[in-house]
Amino acid sequence: MNTQQLADRTLQHLGIGGSVYWPFPEVVDNGLNPAQRLLCLLKPDLVTLRTLVTQNVDEPLIDLRVKAPKAWRLQRVVLGDVTLTPPAPVPTQGRLGDLRKVSLASLRGQRDWMTRFAPTPTHWYTHGLSLIGTWPRNTRSVTLTLVYAAVPTALSWSVLTQEPDLPTQWHPVISDLAANFLMLKEGRGECQQAIQQMENIVKAEPLRQLLKQMRAEQYREQAIAQKASA
Repeated sequence: MNTQQLADRTLQHLGIGGSVYWPFPEVVDNGLNPAQRLLCLLKPDLVTLRTLVTQNVDEPLIDLRVKAPKAWRLQRVVLGDVTLTPPAPVPTQGRLGDLRKVSLASLRGQRDWMTRFAPTPTHWYTHGLSLIGTWPRNTRSVTLTLVYAAVPTALSWSVLTQEPDLPTQWHPVISDLAANFLMLKEGRGECQQAIQQMENIVKAEPLRQLLKQMRAEQYREQAIAQKASA
């Protein structure tokens, strides 16, 4: 489904007056785009990308903000090029395979960890939110493939033929969630209904907790109103 079809399906969910109360740009920017991002946060494997990088000597860290700006959770680091289609992996320095993940804290337990060198690294670790390190430090350039969960490309209301990055079977779910996101601005009753419908769609615990908080606040206000009228 493209942007136009997703928007039309969203407006059908909203019913009569949908296109009047929710203009097309708002349907895309405040409905479809938040919906597909929510799905990717709940199911990170929906959009998985591979990026080829070359790690030179004396470059122990890889900056994901530069090498893979759409990445939000790294899943694998592989020696060689495994981005080819059909799969025909190309080894780097005669080797191919996954590097093992290790924690930075465990490496720091070894006093000389930063001064250890090898022709190719054997482990990778995260350093902060956007830096990836390899260990031991490589003594020659190596080719690595980063496999990561990616943020979906934002849909544009000016490009009606654009399709989401998510698999096609998830496209109807995007419009279902988008309609609920747009309902959130309509008031308390509609907010509670929208959250309930989203919880039914994605079965997400945070939405259940939010719904409980909204009900608790509603009961609290009712109790205050009853005391004031007594």
